[in-house]
Parts: sequence; structure tokens; C-alpha cells
Amino acid sequence: MKRLVIAIGGNAIELPYGLNDKFKNINVVCKQIAEIIKRNYEVLITHGNGPQIGNLLLQQVKTKIQRSLSEMIAMTQAEIGFLIQNSLLNFIDAKIATIITQVLVDENDPEIKNPTKPIGPLLTKNEIEEVASIIKLPYKKVTVKDMEGYRFVVPSPKPVKIIEEEIIQKLVENKIITIAGGGGGIPVILNNGKYQGIDAVIDKDYTASLLAKIINAELLIIATNVEKVKINFRKPDEKELDLININEATKYLQEGHFGEGSMKPKVQACIDFLKSGGKMAIITSTEKILDSIEGKAGTKIIK
Repeated sequence: MKRLVIAIGGNAIELPYGLNDKFKNINVVCKQIAEIIKRNYEVLITHGNGPQIGNLLLQQVKTKIQRSLSEMIAMTQAEIGFLIQNSLLNFIDAKIATIITQVLVDENDPEIKNPTKPIGPLLTKNEIEEVASIIKLPYKKVTVKDMEGYRFVVPSPKPVKIIEEEIIQKLVENKIITIAGGGGGIPVILNNGKYQGIDAVIDKDYTASLLAKIINAELLIIATNVEKVKINFRKPDEKELDLININEATKYLQEGHFGEGSMKPKVQACIDFLKSGGKMAIITSTEKILDSIEGKAGTKIIK
């Protein structure tokens, strides 16, 4: 029986401001996952939570109830975990569990003191100042798809260890479909021997790679909103990649082909996974997960 990790992008589940049907999107993904499970795969699922965190940030303005970012990540793990569990049960009779997952990060990680990861929706100056008066996070001016505005920025440290890893291993070994590490996991540090949540966001692709390592997965699939990885993006010589090896992937990374916070962490996570013993990684769209396993879609990265 083959074992794999599927990482679903948060934007693939729900766009900001309720611009699409999250239940329909989840069903598209879970119908394919159910078919994969029927083909005798053991599956662990993880997911992003960007739009969902953005929604919670805006809710705080309306309710005036302040929550830490670590609390909000935990809330989205439960929310999205429920959506995935509920959808899967409509396609397959199986045992499924969502694990609220904490991930240890290094308190000396350079990202802790230099927050760079944008989170939440694009806001006007007045809107961001109103929200910032409640949630106390730094923000900066950014451009998103030719639109200027403001977004909050938080640290994005690398994951070091998954606190609940032994529980996750046991669940997978007992053939339970496991949903874990949502939103990259709840970031915690050790403070005088005590675990403490911090206001940070771990990139879910790096956590997916770490999850794949601890359960000895053969395959890692990162499902996003594009079918294949591209080099020379938006240039006359733009090219889709069907199959590359670690050396080629590393070369393209060093040449700067992949955007920070978008395709770069996905490719790096795949490289890390293969170096830790994985056999193959695939980056594809949420609509093409099953096709990618059948060799009909996606960018495959091998050793």
C-alpha cells in the first residue's frame, strides 16, 4: 500500500470575501481523494488557510474581540478539517480524523524578528489602520495583481518539529485518513521549557514536506491553482515543466524563476521531501490531483 501526503492550497478552497463556493471546491478535491483511497493509497491531508485567516481578521473589527494569530490558525484547522471530513464521508466509507497540530519553530529563526509574510485581504489605508488598532500586527503597502493597498505582515519561520507527530504516525499506521498541519500548523516556541504560541504563519508547503517525512510517504502532492510549474513566467519564452529532477529544480530556484510566497516554497518543499527519502513530488491544480497520479497532469519532480 502506497502512502502519500496531499497539500491543498487555502485559495483553492475559498477565495477572500466569499467570491466562490467553498463547499463545491472542497467536493471537487475530496471526490478525487476518495478515488485515490479506493486505489489502495494511505492518505494524509494538509491544507492552507490564507483566505480563512483574512476573514477572521475582519471579523475582529466587527466584534471587537481580540484573538492571537495562533488561536485563529487553530480555529481554521477545525473549520477546514470539518469541511474535508464531511465531504469525504459523502464519497467514501472511512475513518477520518482532524488533528489540531502545533509545530515547533526556532525562536532564533531570522524571520521572527523580520516579519515579511503578507496575510489577510488587501485593504485601504483607513481599513488597515482600523483593523490594526484591534489586532496589533504590523502592515505594509503592497501590490497584488496591479492593485495597490495594505496587508498585514507576520514572521514565517521554518517548521522544526511537529508536536503531535507520534499521534499522526499512529493514525496513519492504523489506516485512518488524517488531516493535520492545517495552515502550516500552529507555531509554538519553547519558553523556559513551556510551549507558547506566537503570532506567525508557517508556510504550509514546508509543513507538508515535514509531515511526509515523519509518516514515510512515497509521494507528496501540492495542489494549488495552476496545473504545472512554469519557468520564465509571463515572459515570451514562458515554459511549462512536465518532469524535472532535483538538480534542475534547484537550478531554477537559484535562477529566480519562482515567486517568493507562491511557487518558490512549493518547489523547495518538494526538494526537501525528496532529499529526506521521498520518491516523487507533484505540483498541480486542485482539479487535476487524480490525473496527476495517473501521469496525465502536473509537474513531477524526481531524484
